[in-house]
Amino acid sequence: MKMLKSVLLVATVLCCGAAFGQRADRRLIQLINGRDYFGLEREYSQLSGRTRQHETEFMAKTLLGCYFNRPEEVVPAATVLLEKYSEKIGDNSAAAVLWNAAYTLFCEGEYSQAAQLLRKYAYKYPAADNVDHLRSLSRAANALADVPVPVLERPAHDLRVPFRSDSLGTGTVMKIPVEIGGSLGEWLFDSGVVWNFATENFAREHGIRIVDSPVPLYKLSRSDIAFRMGVADTVSVGGMVYRNALFVIIDTDGFAGCGAVLGLRFLNAAGEFVVDNVNGEIIFPAERTQLPSAGRNLVMLDGIPFVSVSVAVENSPEMNVLMRLNSGCPVSFFLERCYGLFGRYMDTNALISGKYRLDGMVFPYDDCALLPLMQLRVGGEIFCTDDALLCNTSRDGVYVHEYGTLGCEFLAGFDTVTVNLRDCFVSCAGGADCEVTSAEN
Repeated sequence: MKMLKSVLLVATVLCCGAAFGQRADRRLIQLINGRDYFGLEREYSQLSGRTRQHETEFMAKTLLGCYFNRPEEVVPAATVLLEKYSEKIGDNSAAAVLWNAAYTLFCEGEYSQAAQLLRKYAYKYPAADNVDHLRSLSRAANALADVPVPVLERPAHDLRVPFRSDSLGTGTVMKIPVEIGGSLGEWLFDSGVVWNFATENFAREHGIRIVDSPVPLYKLSRSDIAFRMGVADTVSVGGMVYRNALFVIIDTDGFAGCGAVLGLRFLNAAGEFVVDNVNGEIIFPAERTQLPSAGRNLVMLDGIPFVSVSVAVENSPEMNVLMRLNSGCPVSFFLERCYGLFGRYMDTNALISGKYRLDGMVFPYDDCALLPLMQLRVGGEIFCTDDALLCNTSRDGVYVHEYGTLGCEFLAGFDTVTVNLRDCFVSCAGGADCEVTSAEN
């Protein structure tokens, strides 16, 4: 994705100037260049204030705000970079910083502020790699400038919402009851997409106001796809009322049999959710779950949650990878770049051909094979699957360190799974034991 590539260029530019700087500069740049998200988060507090090149510190603070869901830190740090250091870091890097700040404001529903920020700076970088994305975001922000900020209202106690598991392909997806426009229906519960989604028919039938002509706001399946945007006055889930909810409207037949998708902007507003498979409920706690002693294991990349996972196949070394947490995907799978890691273990006699819904789009897997028993360790707890896929697809992940997806089967593999988006961690309890013999590293 051009935005992420441009952000990383900042680190490259800074690296050249930091060779003669202090140790703190060099270490911060090493962590940024290596995309060591969790290392950067752990070490920043010790390194900040000791840097000689202050742009390094502000870059680290901007990225940490994006990675660990601290939007209040992103815009102030990015503004300093744009005001004081844009010439030093270069147009591509400055444009990437601008994207991070404006996209953060947009995700928070501060559309007018995002539009103002883009008007102030975007014209300075007409040849930047991500200029098309900046223009698209600017059009969307301007179109929504008069829309109020989304607000979640909720009672001061735990809320429990029943969910239903529906078969889809070789796996399952989760559906929950949601009310909109006085009508109660089942929506796909999807932690793998930033926005709420709706079909055009659903939007018309439930009073979602279309507020913009098509805007290519995302880059999916390696091609720009135009979406329409819409706003609903209220969306209600289990006693919570979400006002001024933004939707992406797609001309499609539906999403796994649903007319709408409940995405991450709602879940992020709630702050935390717990999948309780024992009682068939999704719990929205009133109080945050305490950060485990092991620390954070979830990172947000362009608003999408990725989990640090330790993976082992029989007699292979255990390794740490980042996997997208996507309850809207029925199965767990590994991307093409994992052929070198797991290809020799796949069952070539068990090829899978089918279509699954990912990110609101139909994404075909025409060349996938089953992997043998795999052990995935998340937050110290073990999840075992013998249904994971290794897919030879044209889409090998948007992010450099993206190795695959933890699908709905992962969330269903424990008694409870806690996903805390505010403090960026996933914790699990009550998983089944499995035995996978790992080779020595």
